[in-house]
Amino acid sequence: MVKRILVILLWLVTAAAIIALFVYMRTTYRNSTIKKLNIEVFPTGERRFINKEEIMQTVDILYDTLCKTLVKDFDPKKADSMLIKNPWIENATVNLSLSGEVKIKIKEYEPIARIFGTQNQTAYIDKKGFLIPVSDCYTPYVPIVSGFLNFHHVTCAHQHISDSAYQNTQLREALEIVQFIVADSILDALVEQIYLNDEGEFELAIRLLNFPVILGNNKQLDEKFTKFKVFYANKLGTEELNKYRKISLKYQNQIVCTKK
Repeated sequence: MVKRILVILLWLVTAAAIIALFVYMRTTYRNSTIKKLNIEVFPTGERRFINKEEIMQTVDILYDTLCKTLVKDFDPKKADSMLIKNPWIENATVNLSLSGEVKIKIKEYEPIARIFGTQNQTAYIDKKGFLIPVSDCYTPYVPIVSGFLNFHHVTCAHQHISDSAYQNTQLREALEIVQFIVADSILDALVEQIYLNDEGEFELAIRLLNFPVILGNNKQLDEKFTKFKVFYANKLGTEELNKYRKISLKYQNQIVCTKK
């Protein structure tokens, strides 16, 4: 009986010691300062819309000086919310490790085209349809979409072409065409610019061709571009191309060539 009581007392003392140690370690941890800041920006590259220094400045402004901030005063969600307000950041993840290291992972938007409107307003668009403002720090090399496009000036984060402000534009149709082009290595190399004319039809500026290619709308793109690639391969380098002032892909099962 005595032995059983001693065993129980030993377990109680051990449990109390563990709890006391846990409380001490937790208190010590919470009252320690942030030790390190680790930032990863994706996709990686020498030039991007944002850099690690800008992210450090954002976090430092939020917490005065991060490395003087106590662990208990650091809120990862607060930092996350602050970072995601950046219009060039698609997603941000902020974590605090047990060693006192703040880890920040940033995913930038990746534009696939730059759009220009009728009032000379401009923005980038990504493959999901999010609109990204231009930057003084970085100008990515992407296809240009211009012409009679009407859309509001893009300034804030996470605007999408499905938003009500853009529903009466032809940005959705333009995006579908760009998506098709950049997914095809041949077309991606050939198409320099997409233009929406005053008749609401899309035209293409093609490398090595001195006349426009009329695409029409965004319907049956596979058929249109397939016949164009065959035409381009057969006619490139021939004198016949110098006789045209435009060609049209908008008619089913045929390419209509208009001579000068």
